[in-house]
Amino acid sequence: MQGDQSHLVEGITPGFIRYISTKKHRHSTTNDHNKWRKGVNAVSQQKIAAIAVVGRFSAPDGSHWGACESLPTLGTEPRQRMAFFPPPKNPNDPEHGYPISALDPKRLVEHTPPIAVIDGWREAGIVSEIDAIRLSRGKI
Repeated sequence: MQGDQSHLVEGITPGFIRYISTKKHRHSTTNDHNKWRKGVNAVSQQKIAAIAVVGRFSAPDGSHWGACESLPTLGTEPRQRMAFFPPPKNPNDPEHGYPISALDPKRLVEHTPPIAVIDGWREAGIVSEIDAIRLSRGKI
């Protein structure tokens, strides 16, 4: 993760949320699922998820949305600069997530962050005003 996000991560420890890095989303697997890039390990994924939960970057369905300051590439595809954490199917299940992009085939169906999330990222200093506009237009 890049940049100073201490205002969001203060008090977050590795065990803050229950998170599982699922095998199908790891960079080394051969499948059609979105994958985290090699440098985004399970601890980094958990921190991105924790920031999404603490920052209340969520949708009405309970899904959470993650992004890192300056929007670095999170996935194996160059434009995967956000992360999606669907609501667990069972309340006792740990969180899990994966990187997404504006070019994702599911972008129009379920992988579009709500405007309130994009506004929250902008207000928290995670994304710039220009990036917020580009995100809301589906360009990032």
